[in-house]
Amino acid sequence: MSQRNLLLGITGSIAAKKSIDLVNFLKENYNIKIIVTYEGSNYINDSDYDKYDLYRSWVKDRKISHHIELARWADEFIIYPATANFVSKVANGIADDLLTSTILMYKNRLKIFPAMHEEMLTNEFITNNLSNLLHVADIYGPRYGLLDVGDSGIGRLLEPIEVFELLTEVKDEKVFVISGPTREFIDDVRYITNGSSGKQGYALALESHSRGYKTNFITSITYKNLNQINQINFESSGDLIEIIKETNLNEGYLFMPAAISDFIPTRTNGKLDRRNGDLSINMSPNIDIIKNIKSENPKLIVVGFSAQLTSDPDLKKMNEKGIDYMVVNNISDSDTRFGSEENRITIIDKNNNRKNMSISSKFMIAKQILDHVIA
Repeated sequence: MSQRNLLLGITGSIAAKKSIDLVNFLKENYNIKIIVTYEGSNYINDSDYDKYDLYRSWVKDRKISHHIELARWADEFIIYPATANFVSKVANGIADDLLTSTILMYKNRLKIFPAMHEEMLTNEFITNNLSNLLHVADIYGPRYGLLDVGDSGIGRLLEPIEVFELLTEVKDEKVFVISGPTREFIDDVRYITNGSSGKQGYALALESHSRGYKTNFITSITYKNLNQINQINFESSGDLIEIIKETNLNEGYLFMPAAISDFIPTRTNGKLDRRNGDLSINMSPNIDIIKNIKSENPKLIVVGFSAQLTSDPDLKKMNEKGIDYMVVNNISDSDTRFGSEENRITIIDKNNNRKNMSISSKFMIAKQILDHVIA
């Protein structure tokens, strides 16, 4: 089996000194090429990389289109470390050197490993830029630890061995994400649905996959660039029930932000005609899909999602379903209603322990949910 091609970007952080250790860990698994920025070159020794193709920012060979060649060559593209300056440039589509130009050419998802001082990481400009990047990149860390000039705080780069394990080891745990609104047809062209955008489920699937879990994304919305995630599509509740019957949910984790219709209309064949006058639609209660899943798969850790019109969690609903966690959000809030880019949630477990999350992008919320549920 041929090795995959890995392109490594090194930017101007003192943590760039760790990059050679990462390369040495990965060299048996990948064909490696490296782009180093002008600032990054101040922190590496060229002699450490003499066995590899090391590219700089068009200092000597501006007539050669390395950004096109390298972007098309790479199966994986990681940035280790990523500075605040780099994060800001990429988040805003700036391409002023070889590395950022190659990124704009690259068609798959980046893997970015930030490293910076805590004050920079928590700066509103950087938090917004990191949030925006989560649409096109998987971001790992940073973590709490020792920083430059003897400080400690959030901002430490993940260690090379951690990155090696993230890139090369697939975790045994399976993760299932069921997401999106259902369409319940009234006739052959009309249906009842809701305003769910599926964005939170999309963010959960991407975050799970980026952490190395075997991720199965069961969704009513079709996505094109899912980084090799196993995607299964459904439209109606009936479709979803059939998919669940054919899926082994015995163990693992299920996150279910899907907005499934509580009622199923009686379907009329053909197309209803308004010339026939007033219309009554018969609606029957849908089965409780998540309750059935948990009862049939007791070892499965099940996380339900409840979009409510008040801030008071409906604990009776959680107990009736027998699920392990419930994620609650108030969709009457204009900032977190259906279709919004942000969410504010409370996670409740079956022992009524609660964790409140401040408002953040749905991609950041996905990180927090996985951190809480999967130790």
